[in-house]
Amino acid sequence: YDFLRHQKVQLWLKELGVDASDQDTFISLLDDGDCKVNREAFVHGVTQLRGEARSQDLLQVFNSVKTIDHRLKQLGQVLEGVLQPWQSQASSLSDGSRLLNPRLSL
Repeated sequence: YDFLRHQKVQLWLKELGVDASDQDTFISLLDDGDCKVNREAFVHGVTQLRGEARSQDLLQVFNSVKTIDHRLKQLGQVLEGVLQPWQSQASSLSDGSRLLNPRLSL
């Protein structure tokens, strides 16, 4: 991230109110998932990051996190339902197989 060391870039980021002191975190915020930050992604990302977070911005993030949390809980319940019969079978097999071979466990 050599470009972040340039004085003009540092001044520009400071003027916009963007903290780039943790370069790895800063770049990860600009990355759109392809592990590359081209000029367009950099400029777009910086304009999104500039200034202080507004309550409206934080509320959107909070609501997204709540939705993800709810969906993960639902997924966990579905997986428990799917795995429960398998766990019961594994448990009964494990008990029976130990009688035949005490070293074998599932």
